Amino acid sequence: MALAIEPCAMGKPVDPLQISNVTGTDATWSWNKPLNASSFDVTVTRRKKKDVMIDHHVQSALSITVSGLQAEASYRVAVRSLSACGNITAPVSLSVMISAVPTVIPTALITPSSTPQPTSAPTSTPTITVGPIETGTPKP
Repeated sequence: MALAIEPCAMGKPVDPLQISNVTGTDATWSWNKPLNASSFDVTVTRRKKKDVMIDHHVQSALSITVSGLQAEASYRVAVRSLSACGNITAPVSLSVMISAVPTVIPTALITPSSTPQPTSAPTSTPTITVGPIETGTPKP
């Protein structure tokens, strides 16, 4: 008797990726748990002419807070969903510029399937959700 092996379902990308609690030295990136995701591959980079990776790990939590950020620098978090059998999705990333006065500047590469979601936060904490970025060839 032969055993039938059920293929493992592919996970979906995180959607939406959000930034909140931005201060002069800290920022929190968070996301919703996609279908079939068991963990998340997270990469944190400091944006320069050549990006510098400052952290890379796998976690099950739905957020990451990065501390020790420097003023006048841009940081990016990229998150990929991992399924229980090891399938991995394309990354979704979102950047923030840390300034002397906390400001969130969206510079995201979001999957085209993203839909903007309303968020709520205390009025003193900037929160951002970035919607879809159009892809394809520009029309004249």
